[in-house]
Amino acid sequence: LPPHRHPRRSRQEAPGLRIGSDLPALPAAGMILPSLLNRMSLHPKPFAPTAGPGPWRQVISLAWLTCALCRHLAAAEFHVSPDGDDAAVGSKDRPFKTIGRASRALTAGDVCTLHSGTYRETLTPVSGTPTSPVTYQAWPGDQVVISGCDLVTGWSPHSVPTYKAPWKGSLGSGNQVFIDGTMAFRSRWPDNPGRSLTSPPLATAGPGSDRTSIRCADLPSGDLRGAQVWIMSGTRWEAWTSTIESSGPGYVRFADGATAPLACRPGASFYLFGSHSLLSDNEWEVAGDYLYLRLPPGVAPEKLTIETKARPSGIDLSHRRHVRLRGLKLFGCSVKTDRMTEDVLMEG
Repeated sequence: LPPHRHPRRSRQEAPGLRIGSDLPALPAAGMILPSLLNRMSLHPKPFAPTAGPGPWRQVISLAWLTCALCRHLAAAEFHVSPDGDDAAVGSKDRPFKTIGRASRALTAGDVCTLHSGTYRETLTPVSGTPTSPVTYQAWPGDQVVISGCDLVTGWSPHSVPTYKAPWKGSLGSGNQVFIDGTMAFRSRWPDNPGRSLTSPPLATAGPGSDRTSIRCADLPSGDLRGAQVWIMSGTRWEAWTSTIESSGPGYVRFADGATAPLACRPGASFYLFGSHSLLSDNEWEVAGDYLYLRLPPGVAPEKLTIETKARPSGIDLSHRRHVRLRGLKLFGCSVKTDRMTEDVLMEG
């Protein structure tokens, strides 16, 4: 620009750095630097090193600003919706379908925005950097749920009101079943009508009980072979379980599985579980390749949303750093971390 346009410019100002209005502005979308930088240009002019805050300092500043500018220009936002398509481009109008697909497109500084719906997958984020974290966020006002459960379909009558459906897999002691969003209990006796997790009802072993058998007049009838018995006896510091080998009116027999202080005896507390013959309303059991579920009379499984836990972790942060998670809800799952997890913020 002509010198008269800058009458107060310091002599020590770098002659090669000019701010003016004679150049077209850079795209401003996604920029967080002051808009004045959009009008930055270089006016080539020879210079010689001088003392003080001269051209070398200005060159270093210019390099830093250029790097920051490039970083923010490179940041991108990808959208995900349950109604999307993983073959799409990930824009708001053409979102991806899965979080996993979006993660494959993300780099440091990028944002993944999730829209309303339930995502039945594990969110495994990519790592960002200290200055450019990666963000996974819910669209403002949207209900975004990361679920560890899969839907159960293919129900057929077993012995109404008990139904069965193919069982796709097992998490062992981590198995869970949910009916319309509420956790159902595994089959057990005595029943747990209050659905208490901390103080469920227990039965008491009667006279004649010993290390390998329990006698109790209230035991349920039917073949209980293969069911499990949970026993707490003696000092009551520990409980143990065993498999029922035979049963009859008022008794069950099982293998001894405890040391003398914990051995079964009259007065021991116990309950039975693990057999579909023990089912009561809204209880479930697994046998072979099928899930069995007993429902209240007149209720059909097709009218309910029935889910089983399939993934322990809804978010896996193992070996992940510099991640931001905002507005995401979890259902039937947890968050996994390890000693390498660092600088992760979860909010909302």
